[in-house]
Amino acid sequence: MFRTVGRCASEEDVIVKLLNMKCLPVLFCDLESCLLSKSQIKSPDFVISSAFRKIFSTKCQDIIL
Repeated sequence: MFRTVGRCASEEDVIVKLLNMKCLPVLFCDLESCLLSKSQIKSPDFVISSAFRKIFSTKCQDIIL
Protein backbone atom coordinates (compact mmCIF):
# COMPACT_ATOMS: atom_id res chain seq x y z
CA MET A 1 0.00 0.00 0.00
CA PHE A 2 2.75 2.44 0.97
CA ARG A 3 4.59 1.67 -2.26
CA THR A 4 1.52 2.46 -4.37
CA VAL A 5 0.40 5.79 -2.90
CA GLY A 6 3.77 7.12 -1.77
CA ARG A 7 4.73 9.18 1.25
CA CYS A 8 2.80 12.35 0.53
CA ALA A 9 -0.62 10.90 -0.34
CA SER A 10 -3.68 12.54 1.13
CA GLU A 11 -6.13 10.68 3.33
CA GLU A 12 -8.64 10.55 0.47
CA ASP A 13 -6.04 9.03 -1.87
CA VAL A 14 -5.31 6.28 0.63
CA ILE A 15 -9.00 5.52 1.17
CA VAL A 16 -9.69 5.37 -2.57
CA LYS A 17 -6.68 3.11 -3.09
CA LEU A 18 -7.83 0.81 -0.26
CA LEU A 19 -11.29 0.60 -1.80
CA ASN A 20 -9.82 -0.27 -5.18
CA MET A 21 -7.40 -2.83 -3.77
CA LYS A 22 -9.51 -4.57 -1.13
CA CYS A 23 -13.23 -3.83 -1.45
CA LEU A 24 -13.90 -3.78 -5.18
CA PRO A 25 -12.40 -7.20 -5.93
CA VAL A 26 -14.59 -8.74 -3.23
CA LEU A 27 -17.64 -6.86 -4.47
CA PHE A 28 -17.17 -7.94 -8.07
CA CYS A 29 -15.89 -11.45 -7.37
CA ASP A 30 -17.62 -13.94 -9.67
CA LEU A 31 -20.30 -11.48 -10.80
CA GLU A 32 -19.51 -12.27 -14.41
CA SER A 33 -20.58 -15.88 -13.88
CA CYS A 34 -24.04 -14.88 -12.60
CA LEU A 35 -27.03 -13.98 -14.72
CA LEU A 36 -27.99 -10.55 -13.42
CA SER A 37 -30.81 -8.18 -14.26
CA LYS A 38 -30.08 -4.53 -15.11
CA SER A 39 -31.04 -3.39 -11.63
CA GLN A 40 -28.73 -5.98 -10.06
CA ILE A 41 -25.89 -4.82 -12.29
CA LYS A 42 -26.43 -1.21 -11.17
CA SER A 43 -26.46 -2.17 -7.49
CA PRO A 44 -22.65 -2.38 -7.10
CA ASP A 45 -22.33 0.94 -8.94
CA PHE A 46 -24.62 2.52 -6.35
CA VAL A 47 -22.53 1.10 -3.50
CA ILE A 48 -19.31 2.41 -5.00
CA SER A 49 -20.64 5.88 -5.78
CA SER A 50 -22.23 6.09 -2.32
CA ALA A 51 -18.92 5.23 -0.68
CA PHE A 52 -17.10 7.85 -2.74
CA ARG A 53 -19.76 10.46 -1.91
CA LYS A 54 -19.17 9.81 1.79
CA ILE A 55 -15.38 9.92 1.41
CA PHE A 56 -15.43 13.23 -0.42
CA SER A 57 -18.41 14.63 1.56
CA THR A 58 -20.42 15.59 -1.50
CA LYS A 59 -23.81 14.95 -2.99
CA CYS A 60 -22.76 15.99 -6.49
CA GLN A 61 -22.66 12.99 -8.82
CA ASP A 62 -20.36 14.84 -11.28
CA ILE A 63 -17.52 14.84 -8.76
CA ILE A 64 -17.83 11.09 -8.20
CA LEU A 65 -17.82 10.16 -11.88
